[in-house]
Amino acid sequence: MRYGRRSGMLLLWVVVTACGLLYALMPEQRVALPLVVIAGVAVAGALTIPSSRHVKQARRMAESASELAALGRSAEPIEAYHSLVARFGDSRDGAVRAVVASALFNKGHDLSRLGRDGEAVAAFDEVIERFGDDRDADVIYLVAQARVNRGASLTKLNRHDEALAEFQGVVRDLGDPRSPRTREVDARATIGTALSLVRAGRYGDAILACDDGIRRWGGASEPLPELHVASLLLLKAEALGGLGKHDEELAVYAGVVDRHGGTVDPEMSSLVAQALVSRGDRKSVV
Repeated sequence: MRYGRRSGMLLLWVVVTACGLLYALMPEQRVALPLVVIAGVAVAGALTIPSSRHVKQARRMAESASELAALGRSAEPIEAYHSLVARFGDSRDGAVRAVVASALFNKGHDLSRLGRDGEAVAAFDEVIERFGDDRDADVIYLVAQARVNRGASLTKLNRHDEALAEFQGVVRDLGDPRSPRTREVDARATIGTALSLVRAGRYGDAILACDDGIRRWGGASEPLPELHVASLLLLKAEALGGLGKHDEELAVYAGVVDRHGGTVDPEMSSLVAQALVSRGDRKSVV
């Protein structure tokens, strides 16, 4: 049982129900009923108050760590997240567990940003190990994100087979994601799959992965899916080049430039610039 607000209310419900049965079955004890109810309320309250305090303390520590990261500090936020996990990592309260999961994820993210990807993988591993069986929707989403980020760190470490297995596992486990945020994780995992295949020199498989993602995301008109499709097109072009199909490679680069050349979105502009540079490099070789 997780002793938080919900578990306290559950306990109160159990006590009051038991008192009702006692009232019905043992009328001679009716005088004691109010005392039993009061005792139940007191017990439930005693269990809820410490949990609420722990949630506030954990959130306060997480906010402090985030503020340090926003200030550009490097080691301090990571140490702050470590302290939070050491203090509250064994909590069974759902709200506290969510804060701990987020702290571990942010620790891994910051370690990767600093180029410490071996340590980042260990942090993401801890998220998955601790919370992989959690049924809370927010924690499930966070675990999926941790798995994708773990794959990204493995890619940076040139551990492409492990990264590929992680990305493919996320896509498989998500199935047909419905919510926008799980669709975003699915898209990142699909891009990671294609990237791992390209880096491993499996160009034919990479093209298949790109085509699958383009098929699933290509009909969307929202900015974010269009970014994902453009990323997949660039990876497909790279894979085509790896197979020596340079005319097709150039055509894909040209398609990205033609479609998005007038964009004002900074991220899409970066992808268009990549397409232009890669097309120019390929033309100079061909």
